[in-house]
Amino acid sequence: MVSRRHVASVADGIARSFASRNNDIEGWWALGLLLTNVGPGEPDYRIDLLTGDPTPPSIGPELGALGPAWARYLRWSLERHGLQFTALRSAVLSVRFDRSKEVKSWIPGARDRPFECTVTIEDDRGRRHERSVFGHCSRPGDFTNPNPYMRPRPSAGPYDPGRVARRIRSRDAGSPPSGDISEH
Repeated sequence: MVSRRHVASVADGIARSFASRNNDIEGWWALGLLLTNVGPGEPDYRIDLLTGDPTPPSIGPELGALGPAWARYLRWSLERHGLQFTALRSAVLSVRFDRSKEVKSWIPGARDRPFECTVTIEDDRGRRHERSVFGHCSRPGDFTNPNPYMRPRPSAGPYDPGRVARRIRSRDAGSPPSGDISEH
């Protein structure tokens, strides 16, 4: 029997981790990169967490790597909660950007776009477990202040592959790479 509390916890943890600033690609926040590279849609971006297939599928190799990385994260999170992968019918992560609104950014003088990151998991009994996280982000190119201290910089060095890339390079789909996912 699948525990509702555990499945809801998995959904919440994945939504929060994906929306986190720690979800980066080569030091750049994945949500800001998605806002830059993905056009409006319903939703703007989607990952089938069971297969790792992203929609839209052709957004470049770096962003395309998000799907497989987060499918592995789902498996790791299920194992961590003592749940079986076979106990899920579906698991979907979706991101929606509100491009019509602007909110104040943490960077002075800049404006961000609101987003909603939702994870919906349906268990083997047909029960839906959905959790959402709301926030705001900007495209890296939106910051044009000539002062280099007022522009975003990557959070990782030039040789750091980023936390998402490390998830993908794990030894096998069932175990997290050392020192990475355990932070979440």
